[in-house]
Amino acid sequence: MKYFVAHLLSGDVAQYHTTLTQELSHRFRATPIHEKVAPHITVKIPFEANEYELLQVEHVLAHFTSTRHAPPMTLEGFGRFGFKTVYLDVVKSHEAVHMVRDCVNELNQLKWMQQVHHEGNKLHASVARFLTYKQFRRIWREVKHERPHFKERLDSLAILKKPHGEKKWHVHRNFNFATPSHISLNTATFSASR
Repeated sequence: MKYFVAHLLSGDVAQYHTTLTQELSHRFRATPIHEKVAPHITVKIPFEANEYELLQVEHVLAHFTSTRHAPPMTLEGFGRFGFKTVYLDVVKSHEAVHMVRDCVNELNQLKWMQQVHHEGNKLHASVARFLTYKQFRRIWREVKHERPHFKERLDSLAILKKPHGEKKWHVHRNFNFATPSHISLNTATFSASR
């Protein structure tokens, strides 16, 4: 079975992402991402794993999330990878990027895990993928000057699975990061934005 590791977006940013992907799919005939997977930021790209290998991934993520605190991150504006992908950008989030890179490095210690050089280098939430050049030009013209702005915490990681023959990814298991009990999320978000 295929799996990948991601941070699932929630609240206002998830609603914004879903609404936008629906609109881009409808107006520009872009791939309907919202029908295939929940709004997310990919941490580890899709990989094949058997039951034993999946247990190893679960063990790594359970340990990783239990020993770290949820870093703040800001999603703001849009970016692109060539003309094939347009994404909601993660900016000013050095702690989150560092944590994702650490997680990828830990997962890559599994001998069977496929390693990809660029993983964790650019956190983002794709809103349009597999575009033709014409679709890209029209979508990019629409969003490039938009400045949506969301502050959130990278407070969990999830393993998503895609059973053979299915088109939709499903949540297999979720892992929450530790949150300091003496700091409220609102205070932490305010302090991190200074």
